[in-house]
Amino acid sequence: MKIKKIAAICKPWKRVDLITQSEGRTIDAQYIKAGAGIYPVRGLPAINPEQLLTLFDIPENKRDDWTAERLPPDPDRYNLADMDEHERPVHMVPFGLRWGGTVYQPIKTSRGVLLVPEELLGPLELGGGMFDLFERENSFGELYLAAKVGMILQGLIFPEDILTEHFMEAFRSFYRGIEVSFEGTMERNEIRLEQTRKNLGIEES
Repeated sequence: MKIKKIAAICKPWKRVDLITQSEGRTIDAQYIKAGAGIYPVRGLPAINPEQLLTLFDIPENKRDDWTAERLPPDPDRYNLADMDEHERPVHMVPFGLRWGGTVYQPIKTSRGVLLVPEELLGPLELGGGMFDLFERENSFGELYLAAKVGMILQGLIFPEDILTEHFMEAFRSFYRGIEVSFEGTMERNEIRLEQTRKNLGIEES
């Protein structure tokens, strides 16, 4: 269930925020801010931050440990609309990366690769996990990601900045190791091919 996956993001931090868009006293849209993700809440009546803890199944005797607040939208930092005229499609790199106990999904954007904790993608797994990702840019020139099913926004994700010299040193070492392994594989394949030719009596022309 989407709410349970959002709750799983919030529980380590014991914090959740409710973002509401309203016209006068009428609430038009509600969103849950969970860590570095923002997810729309659909199909529910207007709720308050305390009721989020009920949805998260947080026991009454543990709610004092939590921070649950209502926040206004921050249009300088993100656009909650289904469409953004400047958004561009991005693509997932087909492998994950574990660092510091967290698994990251690399996303290829117009500015290189962004690293997104995989748990932030969990609430987006609707319709069999099919969704499209787009990059958007805020007023500060920062990239963030918008996930959509069709033309409907399913969430906003803000990448985590883990790129330090230590990280880059480890990644370069990993890449060099992969290169060595690849070269070894190609060499072994060539030896096997040559041996197969000899066994079959095939001479190179």
